[in-house]
Amino acid sequence: MEDIFLLVEHSRDLGEVHVLGWFATEVQAREAAEALEWQARRDAEQLRATAQPVDSARSRRYWVKGISRFQSGALASSTTLH
Repeated sequence: MEDIFLLVEHSRDLGEVHVLGWFATEVQAREAAEALEWQARRDAEQLRATAQPVDSARSRRYWVKGISRFQSGALASSTTLH
């Protein structure tokens, strides 16, 4: 199996989590998360005078989760009605 990396958004509304996409490498996923994090900070900071660096933030809105990709193969089919 090979790993894939999910780009996940932690919504500020009701604490929901959304998977935005997946990447073949962790570097690509982290770059996308970092870009989205900075964009969200810039949008939020338009109302305030100073921007807090992403690295020093207490929480992050976008993050990366690695998972193993399964190989799609023939699945055993059941003749039982459910």
